[in-house]
Amino acid sequence: MPAYDLQFIKAVRDGDEKAFRKVFHDYYNRLYNYALHYVIDQEIAREIVQDSFMKLWETRSRLKYNSNLGAFLFTLTRNGCLNYLKHLLIQRKHTEKVRKDWHDYQLNYIALSDETSEKIIFDELHEKVQRAIDRLPPKCREIFVMSRTRELKHKEIANLLNISHKTVENQISEALRRIRLQLQDYMP
Repeated sequence: MPAYDLQFIKAVRDGDEKAFRKVFHDYYNRLYNYALHYVIDQEIAREIVQDSFMKLWETRSRLKYNSNLGAFLFTLTRNGCLNYLKHLLIQRKHTEKVRKDWHDYQLNYIALSDETSEKIIFDELHEKVQRAIDRLPPKCREIFVMSRTRELKHKEIANLLNISHKTVENQISEALRRIRLQLQDYMP
C-alpha cells in the first residue's frame, strides 16, 4: 500500500486534482476487487468505488494530515457495499411478501375485474329495490315513481295529482323511509 507523505495528503486536502488522480490510480483496482467480492455485480462494484472516491473528494478538507487514505477508502467502500446489500435484503423481503400474497392479489384482481359478479350484485339489488317500491301504499308508490323514475319535480307532481306540494314531500319521505327499512341489510 502506498504510504503518502504529509505534503501529498495536504495536496489532496487542498483540492490538487493531480494528487487525487494518483490516489485514484493507486487504489481503484484494489477497491473494485474488494467491492466485487461482496456485491458480485461488476457494475455495482464500479459504482460503489466511484462513490467512495466522490466521498473522498467531497470530504477532503476534513482529512487529517496523518490520515491513512487507504484505510479511509476501504472503509467508504465497505460501507457502500453494506448499504447496497442492506437495500437488496429489504427489497428481497418485500418481494417475498408480494410473492407470498400473490395468490390473494390474483383473486382480488379477478373479483374486482369480474363484471359478471358485479352485474349479478347490481341486478339482485335492483330487484330488491323494485320489490320494496312495489310494497309501498298505492298513492305513495305513484308519487315516488313519478319523482324518481319519471324525474318530475315536486311541484309538477302536486299539479298533476291535484295535491299539495307538502303532501308530495311527505309521501316521498315516507317512501324513502320504507325502502331504507326494507334494504337495511344491504346498506352500510
